[in-house]
Amino acid sequence: MKKYKYCILLVIVLVTIQSSGAFAATAKACTEQKADEASKEYGSYEQNDWTWHQLYRSFQRYGYCADASNPGIWNAELATVYDEAVEFLLTQKWDTFGDFAMLARTNSSFRRFVISRISEATSANGVTAILKNVRHKCPVKSKSLCHDIEKHINGSEIQ
Repeated sequence: MKKYKYCILLVIVLVTIQSSGAFAATAKACTEQKADEASKEYGSYEQNDWTWHQLYRSFQRYGYCADASNPGIWNAELATVYDEAVEFLLTQKWDTFGDFAMLARTNSSFRRFVISRISEATSANGVTAILKNVRHKCPVKSKSLCHDIEKHINGSEIQ
């Protein structure tokens, strides 16, 4: 019985520590060098050149630099480029949505990143087109992803 009480106490302590953020991963700080590298990379793309795989590679290298909560340098220009790339891919390149769905299944951070880029910066026409696509053109295997995109748009002030 004593061991049982100690196990319960240990679980309570661990849950308390975890929920306090003591075990949370430290956010990677965006340095000036990384922000410059990102600028050079995305500067080489025209808006209509983006693919889901290019966006994914850029997200892996520099996505944290486009996060306003980043403890380092926030690259607002990069954030805008990502917003525009996501809008372009979800409106003009819907036929490649399967590539995004595959990447989103393997990397939930990328999934959240892309959905979060649908924001106040997204044009009204873009929001309308994205909603039309997720409601009427969503691949059967991607219904959950389309639902999450629609839920994000409906739950925010971007309509």
